[in-house]
Parts: sequence; structure tokens; C-alpha cells
Amino acid sequence: MSGAFAASLWGKKVDFSRNFKCSLWQLDAGCAVPALEELSVCVSLWKRVASPQWTVFVYKQRGDEKAQLGLTGTTESLQVWLFGHAWAAPVDLPLEVWHVVCLTWSGRSRNLRLYVNNTRVLSAHVHRHARLPPGGTLSLGASHGFAGGGIEAETGTGFQGTVTLFRMWGRERSPQQLSALSCTEGDVVHWSTRDWDTSGCQPIFDPSLACAWSLYEIQVKVCVTSWDGSAMNTHAAKEIMSDWLGKILPPSMFLYSISVTFSTSFDCMVHVEVIPSADVSNVQVTISHLLSIQYVSGLLEVTTDTGSIIIHPVDTFYRVTLNVTVSGGAASDPATVIQSWLAAVLPVDHMWVLNFKLLTRTRSQMECRTPEVGRLTLLSTSRYGCTFQAQVNTSSDVAQTERLIRDLLMVYFTSGSLTVHAEPGDIQSLAPALSTVSKPDKGSMCGRRRRLSARPLSPAKGALIRQAAGTDNSVDVVDMILNFTRDHGALSHPELVTVLNKLSEVLEVSQVTPPLGQAMVDIIADILESDTNVSPVTNLILSIMEDIGDKMSFSGESYNMTAPSLAIALVNIDPGQFFGITFGVNSASQDLNPEIFINEDPLKDTVAFISLPPEVEDRFPQHQKTPPRIQFHFYGVPQLFKDTQNGKELNTYVVSASVTNATISDLEQHVVVTLRHRRPVDLKDEVECVYWNFSENGGFGGWDSSGCSKHNTSADQTTCVCDHLTHFGVLVDLSRAPVSEKDKEILTVISYLGCGISSVFLGVSLLTYMAFEKLRRDYPSKILINLSLALLGLNLVFLVDSWLASFGSDGLCISVAALLHYFLLASFTWMGLEAVHMYFALVKVFNVYVPSYILKFCVLGWGIPLVIVSLILAVKRDAYGSAVNGTSLEPLDDTELFCWLQDDVVFYVSVVAYIILVLLCNVAVFMVVLVQIRRVRANKPGGGRSGLLHDLRGVASLTFLLGLTWMLIFFAWGPARLTLVYLFSILNSLQGFFIFVFHCLMKENVRKQWRAHLCCGQFRLKEHSDWSQTATVGVKSRPNHLVHTPSVKSARSDNSNSSSTTSNSSVSAQRLVSTRRSDLELVYENRLPFPRACCSPPSLPQETGCGMPSWPPRDRSH
Repeated sequence: MSGAFAASLWGKKVDFSRNFKCSLWQLDAGCAVPALEELSVCVSLWKRVASPQWTVFVYKQRGDEKAQLGLTGTTESLQVWLFGHAWAAPVDLPLEVWHVVCLTWSGRSRNLRLYVNNTRVLSAHVHRHARLPPGGTLSLGASHGFAGGGIEAETGTGFQGTVTLFRMWGRERSPQQLSALSCTEGDVVHWSTRDWDTSGCQPIFDPSLACAWSLYEIQVKVCVTSWDGSAMNTHAAKEIMSDWLGKILPPSMFLYSISVTFSTSFDCMVHVEVIPSADVSNVQVTISHLLSIQYVSGLLEVTTDTGSIIIHPVDTFYRVTLNVTVSGGAASDPATVIQSWLAAVLPVDHMWVLNFKLLTRTRSQMECRTPEVGRLTLLSTSRYGCTFQAQVNTSSDVAQTERLIRDLLMVYFTSGSLTVHAEPGDIQSLAPALSTVSKPDKGSMCGRRRRLSARPLSPAKGALIRQAAGTDNSVDVVDMILNFTRDHGALSHPELVTVLNKLSEVLEVSQVTPPLGQAMVDIIADILESDTNVSPVTNLILSIMEDIGDKMSFSGESYNMTAPSLAIALVNIDPGQFFGITFGVNSASQDLNPEIFINEDPLKDTVAFISLPPEVEDRFPQHQKTPPRIQFHFYGVPQLFKDTQNGKELNTYVVSASVTNATISDLEQHVVVTLRHRRPVDLKDEVECVYWNFSENGGFGGWDSSGCSKHNTSADQTTCVCDHLTHFGVLVDLSRAPVSEKDKEILTVISYLGCGISSVFLGVSLLTYMAFEKLRRDYPSKILINLSLALLGLNLVFLVDSWLASFGSDGLCISVAALLHYFLLASFTWMGLEAVHMYFALVKVFNVYVPSYILKFCVLGWGIPLVIVSLILAVKRDAYGSAVNGTSLEPLDDTELFCWLQDDVVFYVSVVAYIILVLLCNVAVFMVVLVQIRRVRANKPGGGRSGLLHDLRGVASLTFLLGLTWMLIFFAWGPARLTLVYLFSILNSLQGFFIFVFHCLMKENVRKQWRAHLCCGQFRLKEHSDWSQTATVGVKSRPNHLVHTPSVKSARSDNSNSSSTTSNSSVSAQRLVSTRRSDLELVYENRLPFPRACCSPPSLPQETGCGMPSWPPRDRSH
């Protein structure tokens, strides 16, 4: 087993809740924390048990019980310890969920910050200016005390859960670095067994702890044996290391640099990039295994000390290229002089020079690139070009760091009679993320930088890498690149980056002539036509194409360049004669070059057309010698513009327009872009006008619709209007089609009007059932009351949502959205409970007493939605918020804000999935009820005939009661989509009204209560009874000997809900007694009371004792 595999803890965790022996880890005696003036600590936690007090880690001075640094917690807060003082953050970490907790502190700014899952939860100002004391004791998993020269866990402080990826850095990391560099190793304390004493508490491998990263630093000791007796120096050893690593590393790993020093053996430091990014633990295992294999090449043998292998995921480097002038005499060793200058001007505490290389230049190149100076100085001046990599530990961003390095290199340096100063050069980050890197171990030194592929290089590529581009050989370099791309099929990522970087170098140092520019366009076309994955370098390709157009020198007013699927049109403008300009392309075939036309009307087969307004002239750059230049680009390769985060498809080719040395935006006169669809679209498809935003998706580029809107669209093409110049395209979402603006306005009116009507009649229904106790004695009526209450809340919140959102208060909007979500879930929950009760009452008849039946239903009906909404508010409060009501890309004047769920995952899980589940259950119950009623009707002695109207009325009643009309939206596809959307809006917004009609207006006992208590004169019902007076004469009820229960207020109340011809003594009796009424009418009118309990015939007008209070409770009984 290799050393790195044994030492690395990446992909592993420690569980402090497994047994009592596993109480803590402590920092290994061989690892000491130095004195720190700033620091960062990150750790991942997974709580199993909510302990009253717990400790994640604590750092103490030996013999001192005060925590100099630590992270503890209680059931209500997290506490950060620094210099013996604690700061609390009101954060409760949910159980059994991974949390990333980071703290940072800087002695200069005196700021202490705490982050949980990349969100800052604490920011405090530390008044004490001090350094973290060195050489202390660090424990993980519990606090510790001192006993017998060692440490022991303090009782009651243990963390009951799992910990992984504890790392400490000797600098303050910015929030961006904490987020983007989450998979990099610490530089003070590593997540490695070399730094931790894990005795009695072994780490556990967990495959779910994958953390993908691309840059790695490898440190290893090797022994190089030469059997021919030749001497081995560091330079020869480095060449051998390059050859060895180039052969053993897999194709996905690429060498950045190799540094070799010599003590008793050769100490090597290697920087490797893994493309694509891979899990840290897997990369460590792979590299460690490969390095442990003995390597033999001819008479040379390389053996690795496996115990010395260290593999860390690191941050980024900076590549610096500049010209250096050494004056005052001839330098015998210019490389040493320049490196001494770098050591003097760069801060040694957080900047290190790696892979220094002195470049030799010819006199012509020197004269071309150096400024003019005096004659005497010229005779005693030497100029050198050099390049090196810089490791920089700083919390500044990339741009700030590049400026800092440039300013430091402008400082003059004197050594004896020699003076060194630098001219402005090129400084760039080497990627993949932010700016900081880990500090190398002592003993590393500068070496030559070689960008090597781990695969053996072909002679063509090797020559291409070594070939420097200059003014005198740019054509040769481009020819070499062109031959290389045509000789190869799909390029690997390193090959692609090499080619594009060489093109960029040519553009920097050379004047672009038409033949040279055409050759470069051909190279880009060859790359795009191959199977090369170009999506990671889209921005670079677009920038190269722009630079070709900007730097092209040609005679005349315009010049065009075409290649298969590519076209560039360059037009030099006379500012006084500009009245707008158009550009079009007639063909996009990969076999033929596109046909370009300028200032002509689009033809029938035009695939891309763009028109610039006269206002563009006002944005031309001023006070320049050359005339303004407009360049148009056409890209017939949609694969270049992949946006994995967008989720929509590019259905057109891409066209762009730009003005050299000018940024055109915020135009009052719009740019008009017409693009032909690659595939015809239907009217239901959602079409979106977009442009390529270089800063989207972390700098990789992506589609953005800002500043662009759809003017019109057809099945074959779309016309867009935009207020800026860039790369334009049209996206289509084939799964969604927007409703027209007119239809949306109509649907909005229907929804608000229907909800208003439903609110009124739901209120009438509630008042009716609440006012007349005799109507709410049975269970169905009580369920109906709760359902009506939930629907009333849903309608009222929906009606005031937009108005409340207009106040612009985030807290108010979140509350409204949560309330709307709660009533929606409550409405569907009560619809589901209605179906459950119906199933129990009609299909699965239980003659068993169910205690607190309605109370249990209330707990479910109101409790389940409350739990769901509370969880969302606790876990992801930002899921609620406001958004523009509607999906139109062209905003209407009356656009409203609407408070609702803004997170797609939360919406589909807590709304769509929940509604589908309830509706599926309700449909199943609906079908079972219909089948059961048919069986009951077939078993009746007389066959039981009923009218069609009664059957339809019963089906309609059940449909609205169970919310089955909500299913219409799931079938709203195809030609009938708009019709179904209208039906959906009408029926569901009026659901409350239909409930009033079927369960108030059409119920005979409700009408009797109205006439008895609300009517006057001849309309007043003078003699009324709880019992229906329409029972068929001669039909007697059969007594059912059921268990007597006090849970039903009165047997009479059951019968009060029906005008049926049966006495309804039990559901079983309903099945057996002949009736003249429809069984469907029985369902919606009797409402299937459950459970039914009666010991005497229902004709007796006496009441049973009730233990269950009425709903709502009342003191009076009838």
C-alpha cells in the first residue's frame, strides 16, 4: 500500500458517536501550529444526536484551560472561541445533514467571521491585537484537559456525530475562496494521518464524500541510479523525472511543472492538472500507486520512497512574462542577478518564485521590443526576457493580485554596480479558480517550466509547444498549427489549449494580414468541424475571432473571410456617411462556405440577418487615426455555444456584431436580429431571444436574455430586438409553450373573478354550517367545514398576494408566499381526507368505534401542511419570495409581482408531487365508489332506477369535493392545451362556488334550516324536524346490533343530511333497503357518515349521549 493512500484522509470521516473509546483525535506530536496573525479553518459536520453541549475542535496552550481557538455548540447556537473569549451565532444545525462550517480571523483587520454552508452567520470585531500562540494542543471531536503530560477528553463535551475535512490555513480566506476552493488542502493542518493521532478511533471510508478538483501538488523523494557510472545532477534528474512522469501518468493528467533539489536523494515537487476534475481521494490513490512502481529506462533506474509521497489539492499559480534590463556592466550570471532581484522585490512571506526561465533573444528581437534610451546607457545595457510562475498566498482576487505583482516588479534593484529594472509584461492566472496557493515545503527551488502532456508528445505538438511566436515567424507558426489541426482528428483539452494559446501569441506580436487572418479562421473552422469538445474554451475562441477582426490590415472599405460554418465581415466606416448597416448570411452548410451580403435585403434562404441602427455612430471611438470598424461574425456550429445550466436548446445559428475599441450598449434605437430556426417550432414552444454573456457560469460563458426581447416569431424564424451589440441566438424550450398575452390577461381576470366568487360563497357555506348546529352533527359536515375553511384561506391569500408583494418587503412577501403554500397544501390534504372518509364509509364499512375521529383528521389536515412549510422555512427560507407574474419576455405595463415559491426543486417536491399523490388517491377512491354504488344498485330488490340527472349531479358533486378538476392541467398539451387551460382556470377558481351549490343550495335539510331561521311570512317553515319527511311509507328500518358508541351526536343527525327514502340506520342498511333515489345522490347528499352507531330504530326521536363535542364546540345540544 502506498504512502499517500495510507496517509490521506480525503474520502474518509471519523464517527465520534460509534463507541465510548472513540472520543477525540489530537494533533500529532510531529505537527505543530505556528504563531499566526491570521487564519482560516474549515470542517464538515454531520450531527447524529442533539446534545446540550458539544465541541467540534479546540486549540489550547499547554497547561492553559482557556481555548485560544475553537468551535463549540449548543441546541440553540454555534460558538466561536478566540483568545479565551466566545462569540455566539444563533444557528441550529439540523440533524443527519452535512454542514460545512468555516471560520476566519485576521489580526490586521481584527475581524472574526463564521460561515455555515457558505453563508456568513457571524461577524465580530476582536478588540485584542494578538497572534495565535504557537505549539498548542488541538483536539477534534471533544474539548480536552491536561493530565500526566498528555491530554484527555473532557466529559460532556463530545460531538455526537461525524467529522471530515478539517483543514487550517495560515491566512484569512475570502468568502469566494471558501466557496470556490472548498476542495483544497490546508497549509497549516492537513486532512492527513501525518497530522493527526487517530489511535483508538480509526477513520471510515465513505464514497459519498467525493470532492472533485483539478490541480495537485506532489512531493516525493526519489533515488536515481545510473549503472554506467555517470554523475547525476539536479538538471539531469529533472529531465529523467519529466520523461518518467510523462510515461506513467494517465491521459487525463498533465504536468505543469517539475522542481528538483538534492540532499541525500532527489526531492521533487510536481504540479499536475487533472482534466476533467476528479475526486481528490481517487486522484491521490492513483498517483501514489503509479509513483510506487520502479521505473527503468536504459541504464537508469528510478526508485521512489513511498513514505515520502505527499499529494495535496492546491489552488492556482500566476505566470509572469516580462523583459528585464540589467545596466551598469556585464552580468556574468544574469539568471542569478535577476532571481536575486525577484527575491528582493517580492514579499518572501506570501510570494514564491517557481520555474524561473531566462529566455535568450536575438539582437533584432531586442531592438524591436526595447524602448529607446541614451547612447551611453545603450552601450552598457543588457536586456533579457524571462518567465516564471509565482505562488501567492493572499485573500485578494485575481485582478488585484496581478496589479500587486506588476507594481512590485516595477521597483528598481541595485546589486553592486548593476541596476535591474523591468518593463511592463504579461501576468495571468493559470486557473482553475481563485488566486491563492499552498506554500511549498522548504527545500524546493526554481526550475525550468515545461507544460508537458502526460502522454508521449508527437513531434508536431512538441515542436509547436517549443516554437515561440514572433514578428518574423508568425506565418510559420500558423502554418504549423494548421497542419497540426488537419493531421489530427479530435483534439484533447491540452492540445486545444496549446493551439489557442499559440494563436493568441501570434495575435499579440504580429500584424494580421488577410492571408494570415484567413489561415487563422481556417484553423478555428477545423477545430469546430472536428469532434473536439470546445465548450470549456468558447470564450477564448470568440475572443480570438474578435482579435483577428480588430487587428486585420486590408485595403478598401470592407473585407470578408469565410470557412465552412464560419464567416467574418469587416467594414471600415466613414463616420459622416453612416446611416445604419445590415449583414446577412445565406448558407450554413458545413460543406460550403457561407455567402455574405452587406446592406442588402434578406433573401428567402437567409439563415442570419442583423441590422444596426444609425445611433451606433454616436458610440464610435473618438480621436483615433484609423476609421471606425464594424465587424460581423457568423457561427454555424451550435455546439460551440453549450450552456448546461440553461436547460434550453439553441435552435438557430449565432450572429454577432461589434465595433472595434468600443462597447455598444443601452441603445435607444434597437438592433434587429432575424434568425432562421434550425428546426421548425410549434406555437406552443417557448422561444427566447438571448445573447452570449462571457461572465455567466463562472466565467465559462452562458446565455442571457437581458436587453433582448422577441419582436415576432413564426415556425421558421424569429426576429429579436436588442439594445447592445454581442453574439445573438434564439433558444427554444420544446416542453413548454407560453400562452398569448391576450389569453393570459383573460385567464388572469377569470382567476381573480372566480376566486372572489368562491370566497363569498365559501363564506356563506361556513356561516350556514357554523350557525346551525343540526347541520354539523355528522362527520362529513365537519370535514366539509374544514375543507371550506382551507379553500377560503387559499382564495383570500391569492387575491391579496400581488397587492402585498407591491410593498417590496422581503419578510412580508415570504410570509405571504408561505401562507399561500400552506393553504394550498391544506386544501388538498382535506380533499384527500374526504376521499379517505368516503372509502371507509361506503366501501370498507367498519362497525368499530374510532376514538377522536375528527380530531385525528384535523391533526392530519392542518398539521401535515404546517410541517412541510415549517421545514422549508427552516432549511431554505429563500425558496419563498417574489417574481414577475408571467413568463413573457416582453414585460407588460401592468406586470405584477407575485409572492410564491421561487425554487424549482422545492416547488416540484412540495407542490407538484404532493398534489399528484393526493389526486391519484382521490381518483382511485372515486372509481371504487362508483363501482360500489353500481353493485349496491344491482343488488336492490327492485333494481333501483334513478334518473340521469341525479347521476350526473352526484358525479359532479364528488368531482368538486375531491378536487379532480385539478387534473386538467396535466393533460394540457397539444391542440387542446388552451381549451384545457381555460377549463382549469374556470372550474378550479370556482371550486368553492360549486361546493356551495352542491352541498348547501341543493341539500334539502340546509334549505329547511334557511327557511326556518332566515325566511319570513309564508316562506318561513313553521314545523320542521331534523328528520326528512320524505321517507317512503311502508319501508321499515332494520335494527342493527352494533357496538354502542357515544361518538355520534344523534342518529337523527345522520338522517338529517338526506332526503333519501331509507332511514339510514347504518351503511349496511343503506345497502339493503330499497330506495327510490339514486345511489349517487345518496353519496353526495348523505355524505356517508362514519362510524354509525345506533342501538334503537332511528324513528325514535331520542338522542344518544355524546362524548365528542360539536364542531365547533357548543354548550347547547338539540
